[in-house]
Amino acid sequence: MDYIKLSLADAPKLPIPFDGRIVYTDENFEVVHLSLKPGEGMDLHEMPFPVVFFVREGGGTLHFRQEELKAIPGDCIRVEPGVSRGWRNTGPLELKIVVMKLLK
Repeated sequence: MDYIKLSLADAPKLPIPFDGRIVYTDENFEVVHLSLKPGEGMDLHEMPFPVVFFVREGGGTLHFRQEELKAIPGDCIRVEPGVSRGWRNTGPLELKIVVMKLLK
């Protein structure tokens, strides 16, 4: 087979307090879809690999150590390994983010 088709509706849910689903994963690459309702967010955390965020819908703030970066639909943000970060939905609509983890 030359392709794999996966559905967000069938993706396994992550054990987190908001909607996060693993859409695709292999040893090199993982795609996660996050949906945060207004006011929802995540604690600062680090990853040992680069992560690329693509904002699909809504608006929010990506917090880094002492900085804040406002993000809107269409924004694509790469965060380097070991950098503390966390998202918060600061808008009135649901914030939907595609997270691409470059595992190797």
